[in-house]
Amino acid sequence: SGMQYDYVIYTNADIILHEDFYNIVRDQIRAGYDNFQFNRQTVTGGNINSKGDNLNRKGDPYTVQDLDEIFSSQEMLLHHGTDCFVIEKSILKKVDMGNIFIGTLGFANMLLLQTSYFAKQPRKFGTFETNATYHFGNDQIWREDESLLRLLELNMNNVVDL
Repeated sequence: SGMQYDYVIYTNADIILHEDFYNIVRDQIRAGYDNFQFNRQTVTGGNINSKGDNLNRKGDPYTVQDLDEIFSSQEMLLHHGTDCFVIEKSILKKVDMGNIFIGTLGFANMLLLQTSYFAKQPRKFGTFETNATYHFGNDQIWREDESLLRLLELNMNNVVDL
């Protein structure tokens, strides 16, 4: 394709990156990590709820103007999953994800397993180590949606096939 790159960054679409995210990534690459992940902070304060109508203090949907409020929130929870990966190019070329659907349950664990196996210096940063990524709430809507549950089952079968 002619594209030149050394690392690929993958995050789920619902992840908020801290304004210093790319500086944090650069610092970890310079520290020698060839494969690393950031665990998000789950923002629980304000008007964040399971219905998905996450509103700022004024009652409006969050926008880029609200990032300071998000980043300075004192109402954060630990998150154990992984939804932000930084992967060196040579490692990514070895990964085989088969027919796993991107961004669904099972995807992150398989990507973490494979990239960590191929890495020379992997690292998984805990939730509060870098303050690099955030997410509104922990609603886990996939647990209640029939179509997402069917997709999850198919995905788990695809993981087993690998």
